[in-house]
Amino acid sequence: MNNEPAEAVPASVEQIAAALIALGAYNGANTPTGHAQEAARVGGEDVYRIRLLNALLGVVQGQAMSADSRPLDDDAKIGAWDEQYHVIGAGENDLARMIAFMQWQVLRAAMPVRRSAQHPETGPIPIAAAHALDAVQMLLGVVAVSRDAAATGDVDTLTAQADRLRDARVSLENTIGNIDALLNMLDSVDL
Repeated sequence: MNNEPAEAVPASVEQIAAALIALGAYNGANTPTGHAQEAARVGGEDVYRIRLLNALLGVVQGQAMSADSRPLDDDAKIGAWDEQYHVIGAGENDLARMIAFMQWQVLRAAMPVRRSAQHPETGPIPIAAAHALDAVQMLLGVVAVSRDAAATGDVDTLTAQADRLRDARVSLENTIGNIDALLNMLDSVDL
């Protein structure tokens, strides 16, 4: 396994499609003409490439989710999970990049929860989850900004994070409020 960070050169649609083919998740012919036709259908080359990348990400995440269900000791599991950080050049040597990657992961995970929480019939738990995810994302942003500031004694940068911390606190209070709303409903029916 190559633990070197991935190159910054974007993968071509042909490379992405080849990876999808290798994983049994692509039906196209992987030809320039086929890609051009599909790009035109979905709204352009950039949109098509992003869709392919996200399809590949979904396949790989599904595989990883399945693999994670296998019993491993904590060191082996953490070592396996660290591979995603190593391949993007993040880790102990580049905590800022790792935090940015985690923020991106939380943003992506939060999107369907936020969409679900927008429907009136949702109830308090998806709303609580959406608020909690917002708070996590805000806190990761504070960690990213504050790490270097704390190391260098940059008090101005640290104090500038107060509003983000207050916003995160409000999101967490909203999380608790929605959990309490469900607990009160359950208490009212003697559960």
